[in-house]
Amino acid sequence: MGAEAPVYNEIPDKRYCFVDFVGCGFLLGGACGSTFHLTRGLCRHSSPPGSDGGGRLAGAAHAARANAPRIAGWLGARSALFCALEMSMAHVRGKDDRWNAITASAGAVGLLDVRRGGRAAAVSALFGAVIAAAIHGADWVVGEWDSRFASEPVSTRMNNARLLPPQDVRTPSWDPSALYRA
Repeated sequence: MGAEAPVYNEIPDKRYCFVDFVGCGFLLGGACGSTFHLTRGLCRHSSPPGSDGGGRLAGAAHAARANAPRIAGWLGARSALFCALEMSMAHVRGKDDRWNAITASAGAVGLLDVRRGGRAAAVSALFGAVIAAAIHGADWVVGEWDSRFASEPVSTRMNNARLLPPQDVRTPSWDPSALYRA
């Protein structure tokens, strides 16, 4: 058949990885912020009785337009700090694994909450580490389950008597000249 198409799971250049990570954080913050503030504006904004609700929609759109850029910038900045710390940890340790992300999450959340005091920063850092460990732990469990399930032969997966065996589904051949026959 020829050469297979390359699969790009990870961006090899760390500068582009940083830009990609910050951009994804900014886009996610913009999407989630606009959705949240639009929904909140639709639920909270009161329009006068008897009106068609156009004021409610206009108020919700104004709330989303006013607050979504702030949320997008906030999440973009957090993503930038997290990515910088994670790449620094990978460079210092010499390997790229889940512990880099866990410590980077703790460091980013702790650094961004240091303005509230040392105790609040420590609690936030611990919370960030626990959340990152839970996310990476769940990812690891799903990956292990998926690899074990994929390594089983199909006959053992289809051993359940209640399931029907897979059918050989073939698409019927279609003759375009049949449209023009009378």
